Amino acid sequence: WTNHLDEILNASSHPQDPDGVYEDWTRKILTSLSPEMLQRGVRARPSGHSMERFVQKLQNRIVNPDASTPLQIVVVGGSVTRGQGCNQPRFPGSQRCDPMKCAWPSRLEYLINTLAGT
Repeated sequence: WTNHLDEILNASSHPQDPDGVYEDWTRKILTSLSPEMLQRGVRARPSGHSMERFVQKLQNRIVNPDASTPLQIVVVGGSVTRGQGCNQPRFPGSQRCDPMKCAWPSRLEYLINTLAGT
């Protein structure tokens, strides 16, 4: 994915960070995490059938967003999933954002919707 890093960063940039304050930090994380490392962090892997259904729904949304079923992804977790501490300003002059919007499940939703063009 490092060949598409700029595209990933553009697609997943947070709307409440228009100046890209977190871009350098995110770029460092993405370049240091390999797909293999991320795969080891997954505790419950989806079945092949589930992934096929997900990809088919995503393709349908891209081709015809108005006539296809919205994707529904369930994320289970604790404080990090909820965005605990995510809204704390990290840089001078930066503002707090809604923790639910800056938590990673919301950013995943934004990334998928951006990539799907919805």
